[in-house]
Amino acid sequence: RRRNHSGMGGGAVYNRGIEDFLCAVCKVCKRGSRRPKLALPFYPTDEEGLYDIPTYWEHLVKEYTGLNVNEIEELEYIDYLQYRRDAFICEMNKTEEGREYLENARTLSQTKPDRKSLRRFSTGRG
Repeated sequence: RRRNHSGMGGGAVYNRGIEDFLCAVCKVCKRGSRRPKLALPFYPTDEEGLYDIPTYWEHLVKEYTGLNVNEIEELEYIDYLQYRRDAFICEMNKTEEGREYLENARTLSQTKPDRKSLRRFSTGRG
């Protein structure tokens, strides 16, 4: 189902673009209830870097995986996001401040209450 945009038929290419992308996303979503977590842990801080480093994430993934930049750019996007998340968590676990950041981010991301802790707190034993 491909044709070119010049109006000259004959087997040229028409890329469905967004439809193909949405189909791919739907396939990823339908893999089951155990979807990989791809979002980075986030906890708001007052610190802001002095410089914007546009290749920071590629560098972090490179250091974590050992892949070169060209190999990283060849990765499927979902795989890249998984490596990026893992590399970020690994890097943050190297320092006490980083571990504190991850713990705060995990606390903020909780959607279910910790009933055991709530019971301990409400009975005065916490």
